[in-house]
Amino acid sequence: MPNGRILQIYRDGRRREERQLIQLPRGAQGNLRTLAEMGEIVAHDCRQPDVRRFALDACIGSDHRQLSLDDKIERAFQYCRDAIVYRPEPAGYETLADLWSCLYAVSDAGPTGDCAIKSVALATVFCSLNLRPFFVALKQIANADYFNHVFVGLDNADGKGWTAYDPTPPEFRPGDLLDSRVMLHYRFRI
Repeated sequence: MPNGRILQIYRDGRRREERQLIQLPRGAQGNLRTLAEMGEIVAHDCRQPDVRRFALDACIGSDHRQLSLDDKIERAFQYCRDAIVYRPEPAGYETLADLWSCLYAVSDAGPTGDCAIKSVALATVFCSLNLRPFFVALKQIANADYFNHVFVGLDNADGKGWTAYDPTPPEFRPGDLLDSRVMLHYRFRI
């Protein structure tokens, strides 16, 4: 999530011409604005019955009622990692999209997104399972004043620690390498 960018937001499956544009502040303040918008999208969408049904049936599977919670979490993660094609941002932009827009509006080629879009989709599906996901922003560039990667976290059921769910492709999974990174946990209201 580089700094000094324009935040473009896709909502409700609207096409590129109808996206919302916001000038982001530089540095970590821009990241906080982006994370707040991500949280707002997820909190809004997980309260919508049609989005919840879609998230469960399409992203987890029509057999979701027979699955354990762990299996549902794993299917949601696999769907957002594998079915949503990773595409980096255009220069100068940070892009966010709700689940509908991620799947149907951001690209005519099908479901696409960068780390932020894929994380919003995954957090929306997790919320549809009545879980409380949060976003984890990483600062991976030495001396940078901004966070350049985001993924989803879930607190462990035993209350001890948390688990990272990074839906970016396996060949680009910095969320799995948490030991030497500067991290920000962003918890939002659902």
